[in-house]
Amino acid sequence: RLTPQLQRAMHRRRTALRREIYNLERQERRRSMDEERGFDTASPSGWEGWTRNRSSSWKSDDNYVDIPEGVGTDLIDVFKKGCSQIIREYFDHSDVGEVAAQLGALEMKAGGAKNMHLLVKRAITIALDHNARECEMVAILLTALGPGMIGQEGLVKGYAELLGSTEDLALDIPEAPDMLALFLARAYVDEILPPNCFQEVIKMVEDNTAGKKVGIAAESLTKARHSTERILQAWGGGAAGSVTHAKQEMSHILLEYITNKDSAEAQHCLHGLKVPYFHHEFVKKALDLAIDQSQHATVILNLLKELLESGVVNINQMQQGFD
Repeated sequence: RLTPQLQRAMHRRRTALRREIYNLERQERRRSMDEERGFDTASPSGWEGWTRNRSSSWKSDDNYVDIPEGVGTDLIDVFKKGCSQIIREYFDHSDVGEVAAQLGALEMKAGGAKNMHLLVKRAITIALDHNARECEMVAILLTALGPGMIGQEGLVKGYAELLGSTEDLALDIPEAPDMLALFLARAYVDEILPPNCFQEVIKMVEDNTAGKKVGIAAESLTKARHSTERILQAWGGGAAGSVTHAKQEMSHILLEYITNKDSAEAQHCLHGLKVPYFHHEFVKKALDLAIDQSQHATVILNLLKELLESGVVNINQMQQGFD
């Protein structure tokens, strides 16, 4: 149990860290706005002349997503095309961070913030036409991006729309209903959907018999004996690189850190997991540990501060962890 003194001390440290996150976030936002407008952010004033015009700014960006000609002005169509390209490239490079960066660029270009549910539907639809490896990769991707970039509402809406397309997908891929049920069950097991997700999704596809059956089948999968292990290993998951593995390793890193107080080693191990867009989970685990083991609260908060300053955990991930 935390004493009043420790509670006040933790509150002060967390407040200071939040303030630092806010200041860094403001600086980063200002820098991004300058670069978007083409200002030279390397100059002392940051406002000295145009370095590039807006029409060429996207193509000079490493995260530029090439939208095919003839798409027209329909931003939803642009977003869908961009998502398809990003997912297919992801199957080649398997870099979740790269996908997040490209989606961020696409979101700015095609107004994708309100259309992120389309990413869920697009990614899984493409995976259905591939093998187990690609299905596992998409499951990992959605779990990594779900909490921060897609959002729970977007995830639920995306799965509902996907289930609404069950009959159409089954025409080309007969096993689509079973695979969709497994994807939905996997999202539940990976805790990116709320506990009542099955009821929510089923309610949204109430008039679609095939989609409703998929929702019911998904819920049944999660209630079977050893369901979690079976669902995680359905496509060869559960090994290094999976979200479950990452969570376990994060807990291990924290326990090792409070034993040896070696922050450099903790940073190295966290970076080695290669799940930068899941670092909010590490922050949450660290804060929970600081409360449960109050004698280590100070060193844990110091570690979070060092992770932020070193750039191992970025501002957005840190903020999500605190929220």
